[in-house]
Amino acid sequence: MFRSIWSRRRTSRGRRPARTVFPVADALEQRRLLSSGAAASPVVPPPAPANGQLAPAHVDLGEALKNDPTVATVQWAGHEALAKKGEWVAHFRGVRGTPAQQLAAVRSLLRFAPPGIAVQRTLGSDGLVLLTAPDAATYDQLRGVLRRAPGFDYVEPNTVEFQPAAVPNDPYYFYQWGLDNNGQYTGAGYGAPDADIDAPEAWDLTTGSSDVVVGMIDSGIDYNHPDIAANMWHNPGEIPGDGLDNDANGYVDDYYGYDFANHDSDPMDDNGHGTHTAGTVGAVGDNGEGVTGVNWHVSLMALKFLNSFNYGSLDDAVEAINYATMMKSRGVNLKLTNNSWGSGDFYSQAVYDAIAANRDAGMLFVAAAGNASSDTDVFANYPSGFDLDNIVSVAASNNYDYRAYFSNYGATTVDLAAPGDTVLSTAYGNYYYFSGTSMATPHVSGVAALA
Repeated sequence: MFRSIWSRRRTSRGRRPARTVFPVADALEQRRLLSSGAAASPVVPPPAPANGQLAPAHVDLGEALKNDPTVATVQWAGHEALAKKGEWVAHFRGVRGTPAQQLAAVRSLLRFAPPGIAVQRTLGSDGLVLLTAPDAATYDQLRGVLRRAPGFDYVEPNTVEFQPAAVPNDPYYFYQWGLDNNGQYTGAGYGAPDADIDAPEAWDLTTGSSDVVVGMIDSGIDYNHPDIAANMWHNPGEIPGDGLDNDANGYVDDYYGYDFANHDSDPMDDNGHGTHTAGTVGAVGDNGEGVTGVNWHVSLMALKFLNSFNYGSLDDAVEAINYATMMKSRGVNLKLTNNSWGSGDFYSQAVYDAIAANRDAGMLFVAAAGNASSDTDVFANYPSGFDLDNIVSVAASNNYDYRAYFSNYGATTVDLAAPGDTVLSTAYGNYYYFSGTSMATPHVSGVAALA
């Protein structure tokens, strides 16, 4: 299926590099998918967003967050990081049991701590908790206090993970070249025939199955979108809207998934990014409506941790990843998660451990390589660059099978490239063209789900 997509195998990856700061942006684009065997047909030009022009794909994260009073710059591991004020993620070995038991245990371990240091909640893995401390507390000060606690493992700032918004391309470009490129004219101009993923050839074998679940760790999904609703995952153990945790998994009313950004049961997309990635993986196919995903039939689990401004925090990302592992252990047929987001060169042990738990549960973690036009063998990008063999790191290619100008690359830290320049998919109740490695990543997730 990726016959014409270049790929490079890594030999080593994920080492802790020098802490060089650079912006990372993963964006997606829309594309229109036709029924198998049907001739190409034009897409109705998508209108401009109601709120006007979207932000560019390459956004300065600091600029986007400078007015957020809950975010501050902290010194950590030799460089600056943006993090939630006074919030830290910490791990304590040997702490097990229910969330309530773990909270009690950690609070007991920290009974000697000075006022202002408090344990807020567990994060879905034994001994992993969110702490709050005075805003003025530094990493060295906090670590100096916590290391007195038996079983203390590590502490790190609750950094802000992010995904800047993308720009819809020219609405008159009609074809989704990444699925079947016959040289047609798109937002990227005329393409090279067969610079695509050979989707029609794959659909001769399978168009997907609703038995396969893909976790979309993103800004949520518009589960009412007419081209997505039929392919949404529904938690079989949950009765929606009754205010109860029917399946006793620790989350109330998690029928479509969960909103870790707002800590509620409604993972509705209030940004558009997550709906776009979801549409590429699994917009309903052959239904005479809008676009089709790589899978015509699939179950999309909404794991929202990016907010309406397309950024989220470390604790919410970790909990979303751990939720997928937990649901897999409870019998949900989760094969993989799609991760069109990044945190630049911030190496988080908590994120690493959560992805490793995905691996141990038999799940792929498909991740965007980033949009900084950088060599990630030199300038690290996480989570795509962690040294874990269940991670598939995805760069973006254009409609001539070349690397897209914005895409990161790396001989050992990037695995392959997929269509990511001018991709049409679902968003804002309609269909839009976006560009970025965020768009490339769900192509790979879609192929993995088909396989």
